[in-house]
Amino acid sequence: MTANTHIIDQLDALHSVVPRLAEASSLAIDCESDGLHHWKSRLCVLQCALPDGEVCIFDTLVLSLPLGEVLGEVLGSGGPVKILHDLYFDAWLLRGAGITLGRVVDTSVHARFLGLRE
Repeated sequence: MTANTHIIDQLDALHSVVPRLAEASSLAIDCESDGLHHWKSRLCVLQCALPDGEVCIFDTLVLSLPLGEVLGEVLGSGGPVKILHDLYFDAWLLRGAGITLGRVVDTSVHARFLGLRE
């Protein structure tokens, strides 16, 4: 990890990073789940990269709170543009955590428009 990478696993760190996320012009988003270990996948890690290279890695299992209450506005239609690749599963995981994504760019759709398959 670089100096610009932050593990967010405490509430004060979570609340302190929200204003920086909200002020960004865009956020690259990726989610990780535990689907190989449970019947129903759940959100384990949420990764957000800001345009300046700062990366926030949210340990959603340790935070164990309704993330929608804290990150819902930032990741929703009122927040910055969110950039994801093949967003269906990530959107489903986030919805389970109380977050409905808005202002989304799916790079896999853009790739298909360009004739790329992978």
